[in-house]
Amino acid sequence: MKNKIKYQFYRLMCNLTFGKKKEFYISKKIKYKNILMSLLNPSNKINIVGMNNVYDKDKILKNNIELSINGNNNKVILEFDSISGFYNKDLRIHIYGDNNQVFIGKNLTIHEYLFIDLAYPPHKTNNSKVVIGDNFGLGNMEIMLLEDNSECSIGDFCMFSQNIFIRLSDTHSVIDLNGNLLNYGGNVNIGNHVWCGRETRILKNASIGDNSIIGASSIVTKRFDDTNIAIGGNPAKIIKKDVNWDWRSPQQYLIGINVSD
Repeated sequence: MKNKIKYQFYRLMCNLTFGKKKEFYISKKIKYKNILMSLLNPSNKINIVGMNNVYDKDKILKNNIELSINGNNNKVILEFDSISGFYNKDLRIHIYGDNNQVFIGKNLTIHEYLFIDLAYPPHKTNNSKVVIGDNFGLGNMEIMLLEDNSECSIGDFCMFSQNIFIRLSDTHSVIDLNGNLLNYGGNVNIGNHVWCGRETRILKNASIGDNSIIGASSIVTKRFDDTNIAIGGNPAKIIKKDVNWDWRSPQQYLIGINVSD
């Protein structure tokens, strides 16, 4: 009798223990199955509402790009064939409005993500543009604009680190005591061969010249049209002139190693 009770007790404990484990593994299996299905069938990544919008569906599906367009006569032009990089290589493009354009050049490298948002409901933008040149590499970055006739341009051979934010407009209005708007939006223009350090914020009306360096954690709020400068700080200011930079680490540069070696 004692052995029978012990047997029933062990059986009950096994059912409770392995039953919970079974439920756990079933839930995990369902979760990863859904993830796998979304990767195998990424068509839900494209959401188009409107007319005369131009985009390369095959390239978007091939690279698992999230594209959302709500409006008319918008263009998304992607010249790269595939996205290089580590981790997610996640590219998201959202457009809400009419006559906007997103252009990304050849040889795109994304180690985590690149989010490009041309407005979002209830905000809407028209006749605006985001242009990224050839040979662009980054960790992760977000570009956001909310106002009409805005433009963000990034030149060729630029390298951006992680947690970079570019904002061409504010989400809310700042007004004086007479009700006049004080914080109009503006453009952002970044030249060729610019190195942008981690945690940088680049705000409306900012401009960076060719062959320049933006120090980590900088807040860029104005135009720096000189070339070959290093800027940094909050707000950013020129901290060194007559400089340039190289993709290689200092040690690689000193011994003449090539990036491809």
